[in-house]
Amino acid sequence: AEEMMVKSMIWPGPYYFSTTAVQLWDVSDREEPEMERELEFEGSYMASRKMGDDVYFVINSYPRWDVLEAGTEEGAVPLYRDDSEEEEFKPTCGCGEVAYFDRDAVTSFVTLASVSMTDPDAEVEKETVAGSAQEVYASQDNFYITEYRYVYWGLPMADGISEDGPSEETVVHKFGMDDG
Repeated sequence: AEEMMVKSMIWPGPYYFSTTAVQLWDVSDREEPEMERELEFEGSYMASRKMGDDVYFVINSYPRWDVLEAGTEEGAVPLYRDDSEEEEFKPTCGCGEVAYFDRDAVTSFVTLASVSMTDPDAEVEKETVAGSAQEVYASQDNFYITEYRYVYWGLPMADGISEDGPSEETVVHKFGMDDG
């Protein structure tokens, strides 16, 4: 007798992700303003700061687990789109270019992007970091992002196993700024 194996499969619906849109408008003619450029970043807007001629954006996002493809950036890193280049979304960076700090595993990303307000054709500078952002502060030379860190009893930490029970701490990450 032959055995018959029946597999059932549930087809996942289309994956939707939220984006943060950045638009640069020329308002020199206030009667008819013109949009010069539009950028979209996958994720949720956290904060922005204007420093000199650049605006810095902080965006939180999560990997798209349902579309991860082994050996590619597809689904792993956040996407962005620049309408001055092309209409398609593409990864903010390669998987090996995601910055990280020596600490516990994280399940989200922070993308920092700077956009020139004076040159609509300037390249958008991007940095994707493993982690999350809760608060933002900017000085003239540095950008600071806080991240809440929760440690549960018995779970591994970067410096050993937590034996003191649950705890919470705030980690401050400092980024240098140099012309965007």
